[in-house]
Amino acid sequence: MSHELRTPLNSILVLSEILASNKNGVMTKDEIEFAKIVHSSGTDLLELINDILDLSKVEAGKMELEIEAVSPEDIQDYVIRTFTPLTQPKNIELKTALEKGIPRTIETDMQRLLQIIKNLMSNAIKFTEQGSVTLKIAKTAAGVRFNNLALKVENSIAIMVTDTGIGIPDDKKHAIFEAFQQADGTVSRKFGGTGLGLTISRSLARLLGGEIQLKSKVGEGSTFTIYLPATYPVPENSDRQGTDPPLKTPKKSVAVKKETPSAEEEPQQESSGFLPDTVFKGKKILVVDDDMRNVYVLSKILEEKNVEILIGRTGIEGIDKLHQNPDINLVIMDIMMPEMDGYTAMREIRKEERYASLPIIALTAKAMKGDREKCIEAGANDYMSKPVQTEKLLSLLRVWLQK
Repeated sequence: MSHELRTPLNSILVLSEILASNKNGVMTKDEIEFAKIVHSSGTDLLELINDILDLSKVEAGKMELEIEAVSPEDIQDYVIRTFTPLTQPKNIELKTALEKGIPRTIETDMQRLLQIIKNLMSNAIKFTEQGSVTLKIAKTAAGVRFNNLALKVENSIAIMVTDTGIGIPDDKKHAIFEAFQQADGTVSRKFGGTGLGLTISRSLARLLGGEIQLKSKVGEGSTFTIYLPATYPVPENSDRQGTDPPLKTPKKSVAVKKETPSAEEEPQQESSGFLPDTVFKGKKILVVDDDMRNVYVLSKILEEKNVEILIGRTGIEGIDKLHQNPDINLVIMDIMMPEMDGYTAMREIRKEERYASLPIIALTAKAMKGDREKCIEAGANDYMSKPVQTEKLLSLLRVWLQK
């Protein structure tokens, strides 16, 4: 389902973005605005798809966790870096605080925890017109009552997101955690969003062994508190002698890796804006993809950078094109293709010594957890999920073409 939804959406997003840029100067103001609306609507649809897929994975017990030691300072840095650009235009103060005496690290899934925090922070900013939004990480206060009986005050941590926004009426506090409800307790879409964020956040908090609690007063603001165990919980009947903790609960298919996973690399963050676009001039890039809509989109992006493009419609055809054109500088490899998929094609390419250092960027609409690792193992240098973000793709290409 992920593949079928994302593939046509990729064309909508990229081509509408190209149209909105009006590089030839032939579009009217209204036409540019139409293209921007198409792109904005496509982005909203992508957000909804991502949320539905996340929710379905949690409910089906198919969401995997990767447990690692997470530093409260890293969480604080993430919030400052991510949300300062959102609070400044609204003249809202962004505050963060780390209470003394909290653990130096907690055992949890960093990606999923940040997903919860991102949702709570985004909501807080969205519903706050003046005042402040605050992230505070503290020891759990004595006397807190948990719905999750496995949580203990003495071995838990509280991550609080507080705003001075509209607040939530008492009779709506339960409803907002239900799917498609707004944080103002309605389904009116007045404030935008999918209405799934809090539903997913609550499910993720439970998956991490914790829970979310809410305190709010209309007209004064709200505080959402994520309570998490400082040490990731394991069933009482298990021993912890092995290197991998067992499943969290018998009914959840949660494969948990104890070792710290490598963070998803995004070299464009280091290099974007510093490498000139002359790096593209005269380069030859092979695009291997069976979907001609994607090929068309990628071609339009690359042609503007004076790149010569070669096309392979299957893994086999892609390898043939590579043999026929030994001066190819980089390969963009789709994964889900007939006859020979991208994984197999990359392995075949890497078997030849002359292609050992040829940059390959894997491109897939599947976008499931673990896909990046599979692509790297098969021989990719980097990975992008569809829908393609034009600037992110160009940034990746700048990095690998420069190398």
